[in-house]
Amino acid sequence: MGSSFITHKLGCGPYEAEHALRRAMQLYPDIRVVKLFDAYNYYYLEGFDAMDFDAAVEMKKNYIRKTQGAVNRVGHNWEAVAEWFIDKTTTGARFWTQKHRSRMDSKRITLHLLKGVGGRRRAAEVDRVWEVTPGVFAPPITYVLSCKWGLVNRRHVDDFLEVLKWSKSFGVDTPDGRDLKQGVVGVFAASSFNPRETVQLKDHSRISLSQYTERRNLQLVTAAEFNKMLRERGCGKEATVQKVCRASRDEAEVRETLFRMWDKPAEAMGIISEVRRNNTDLFDFERMLEAPS
Repeated sequence: MGSSFITHKLGCGPYEAEHALRRAMQLYPDIRVVKLFDAYNYYYLEGFDAMDFDAAVEMKKNYIRKTQGAVNRVGHNWEAVAEWFIDKTTTGARFWTQKHRSRMDSKRITLHLLKGVGGRRRAAEVDRVWEVTPGVFAPPITYVLSCKWGLVNRRHVDDFLEVLKWSKSFGVDTPDGRDLKQGVVGVFAASSFNPRETVQLKDHSRISLSQYTERRNLQLVTAAEFNKMLRERGCGKEATVQKVCRASRDEAEVRETLFRMWDKPAEAMGIISEVRRNNTDLFDFERMLEAPS
């Protein structure tokens, strides 16, 4: 088992878990450790069957590839881009936060589901939730964000809406079935929508995927819109949010990079290039994860 799994089970911090593991290995000599990708410790018992051990290690390697690889990193960075622009352009936005046992960003929110959606039984995650109060006498509006890096298809849109409808926080029963509560707005942030996918209506006419999303009462935000804001700020057309996502180590660096670009738009591409150079070791590690065993 890995260090993060043990830390979660013990309910303690990483340094406490590291001390406990060191002490356990002193007391029990049959506990062994192997380092995966020269970076992650995997603990096992010496008497573990060789075939079972090899299978378990390979499963752990595949898990690391999925959770620590470039696709996962860039996907989380895209969430930070959407959050940064929302916070920058929305007056009075108050983001929800939630404590998690894992290292998951506190602004990612886990919702309780009343009905399973898309293979999820009791819970589903949304990327951000924030509230805006339009005026003194106006009720607050709650916005719920789902981010998708890569090409978005209809199933992504439908899945997000079903999660909102069947969540305890944002859904409500109506005479016409399950729907969103009044004052709740879903926002879908996509790097791009599938331009070839269309949706057939009851009258047999067809509309684009973006038009369909709007008809489902979801607001759309795209990378092109964020890039337009950068252009209007004075950044060169080669400096894009997509490049920021790929170059940045994590969500914190995404925010820092965007702040720097916003303050010094004429230097935007140079700032991205600097970030990319500083993260050469990370890119090398990700290429190693993607290499065949």
